[in-house]
Amino acid sequence: MTEDPTYRRAATYTLGVLVASIVCVLAALLSDGWIRNIFAIAAPVIMFVGALVAALRTYRTWKHDGRWVVWQGAMWFLLTFFLVLLGSTYPLLAS
Repeated sequence: MTEDPTYRRAATYTLGVLVASIVCVLAALLSDGWIRNIFAIAAPVIMFVGALVAALRTYRTWKHDGRWVVWQGAMWFLLTFFLVLLGSTYPLLAS
């Protein structure tokens, strides 16, 4: 692990977004009716918005000559999991 605060912030942010989305998926699996649809839709939305915020942090860090590559990695990680989550929550909406 590194002592770089940029890396620590990006990793903490990414983990937080990932946990929030997983909690929404678990809540969707445990609920019924319209609330299930809300949680199933909220999980990929949280992941996508998290990726957009990471992209914004990438740009801001780049403008201030910081370590922007870490935030770009966080953005791509979240976008990848957004696509996986989007495909995995579709059966919840279809049922």
